[in-house]
Amino acid sequence: MKVRLIVVLAMCGWFASTVAADVVVLKRDPGLVYDDPAATGSSSTNRLSSQFQGLTADDVVVTDVSDTMLATGTWAGFGWRNYGAASSVGTGNWGLWQFDLSGLGPIGKVNKAELRLYFVNGNSIQAPLRVVTPWSEGNKDGNFPGIDPAEAGASGAHPSGLQTNQWQLPDGSPDPGQSSGTITGTWAAGQFSTADTDIAGEGRLSNDRWHVFNITSIAQSWANGDPNYGVAIYNGNYSLRLSEAGADVQPVLFLDYLPDEPPLGVTDLAVSAVDWFEVELTWTAPSDVPPGPVESYDIRMSTSPIDETNFDAATPVTGAPVPAEPGTTETLVVDGLSPSTTYYFAIRCVDRSNFTSPLSNVIQVTTEVTDPVAPGTVTDLAAVNVKPNYVALTWTAPADDGFDPFSGPVSSWEIRYSTAPIDAGNFAAATPVAEMPAIAAGGTPMSVTVWGLASSTTYYFAFKAADEVPNWSALSNVVTATTLEADPYEPEAVTDFELLGMLPKIAYLRWTAPADIGSADIGGYDVRYSMSPIDETNWDAAVQAEGEPAAAAAGSVVEFAIANLEPETQYYFAMKSYDLAEPANISALSNVVGGTTPAQ
Repeated sequence: MKVRLIVVLAMCGWFASTVAADVVVLKRDPGLVYDDPAATGSSSTNRLSSQFQGLTADDVVVTDVSDTMLATGTWAGFGWRNYGAASSVGTGNWGLWQFDLSGLGPIGKVNKAELRLYFVNGNSIQAPLRVVTPWSEGNKDGNFPGIDPAEAGASGAHPSGLQTNQWQLPDGSPDPGQSSGTITGTWAAGQFSTADTDIAGEGRLSNDRWHVFNITSIAQSWANGDPNYGVAIYNGNYSLRLSEAGADVQPVLFLDYLPDEPPLGVTDLAVSAVDWFEVELTWTAPSDVPPGPVESYDIRMSTSPIDETNFDAATPVTGAPVPAEPGTTETLVVDGLSPSTTYYFAIRCVDRSNFTSPLSNVIQVTTEVTDPVAPGTVTDLAAVNVKPNYVALTWTAPADDGFDPFSGPVSSWEIRYSTAPIDAGNFAAATPVAEMPAIAAGGTPMSVTVWGLASSTTYYFAFKAADEVPNWSALSNVVTATTLEADPYEPEAVTDFELLGMLPKIAYLRWTAPADIGSADIGGYDVRYSMSPIDETNWDAAVQAEGEPAAAAAGSVVEFAIANLEPETQYYFAMKSYDLAEPANISALSNVVGGTTPAQ
């Protein structure tokens, strides 16, 4: 095994490492040659990258290597055949190679990975593809019926076995659910295809016999934790040797890699904010070794000092961020803490090989006393618009502590209403307003509309807010409002609906905003169009336009454009208005206008 020393300079305290890079040769049997064993005299050039030049048999790591050919045109129609001869990789034929890397231990970074294959002849071949489906080498010898006993395939799609003259299960045994007499063999259950592969290698260097394929990205994916199902080559006319052909011509994987080592530890864990129920932690993301982000953070807390001996017994902290690039500032808010309590926090980093870093610096923090100050009491709750079925309310937002804007916003608030007078004793029994506005900073003007009220009814409204403890504010001033009588009247119909002009796909419309005859106020407009004249009988079948403008004051000029029309097409347009009553009162149909869109 050849070892190089890679030195990485220290930077900012979160990245400092000296990593030994290993350069190895992986194959099924001992020995390593560079010349052409067939002595053709045409393979003297070593196409390997510089870090693999000069490796000897001492650098060979003997490991399990599976390789096989899936070829068409055999006596079985198609199937697995692997008998150590020069098998042809051609259109419709696949070659598969899998090297067991587990004996090397966890791999961190792959500097270079090159697959070397011995070819007998040919002039075209594609780059290897990563295999993403399990498979087995099989034990066929190319002759009928195969080698007994059958070897089970790793999946139903890529089986291997014997030609037994009857249907077989994936383990090679007869399938009692099928009738005998059909010549299939378990290898015929499915063929390997591009669906079983994904990323490709980076290229190929070759001479007349040894062909070298750069598969660095594929090998790195295995190091990153993706399953190692090997590589496959498809669509070529070369003949090549498999492992059974002998040590001198066996497939070889040359690998230059950095072994995975425990990540560096956090050294600057700190507290950036403290409250009575939470603390905010910050630290600098450390590096894994070899360099890169760590896989996860294991953060623990305790009310007793933490060290290496009791870290695992401390309480895990949830919600840790996904580790960022080394050198990035990380932040985590830990809540649910008790007031006036001393806590200890520490971190271990974990990499993808489950190596853990040294324990971080341990920090100690004491939470503040419970917040004793309630939000301010609202005194300006007011009913600013009263209608038959709704009431609009306004107020000024209180702050977390009274009305001090520097104390932050409240944590929650609610308005409740009732047909009976409200006081502090019965506030919780009143009906809550379902859709309250989002919490805002203290001093912000706020409003909400309470819908679904009964007409001609007196209602009482009150407000309360709470902080995070929760400390509840006192009850606000109580507002009384009596809704108006029910509005049975529909809005006025639009009588000046106008088509201003048309483009190939757009129509421009204008009208005067109608008034609401009743007391509910105009709610909006329903504009529709059709390729047929519109009247009351077919109004529902017309297409409703999207994005109609909001209701405008009576007498205002309203303009609107309808898009996505078809060129050179006759269209008709009409509209109705509706009020805010529940259910809404709808006006009569407007005048109908029409026109033809021009050509594109």
